[in-house]
Amino acid sequence: MEYYENGGQAKAKLRWTKPDGTYEIVPCSVFSPTKPDMPSTVVLQAVKSGEVLTDRLNWWED
Repeated sequence: MEYYENGGQAKAKLRWTKPDGTYEIVPCSVFSPTKPDMPSTVVLQAVKSGEVLTDRLNWWED
């Protein structure tokens, strides 16, 4: 971890050494979990008095 602050413009850098010996800033991708595969639609069902009621749940990425 490297930290530098000179008059209010602070900077922090997290670095690592890769197996090949190169030294680099740790990429953001290692801190973000991978997204699970999500179906485009999920069917929700409820049974009431012998009837099947169906609804759909949809989601999308912003």
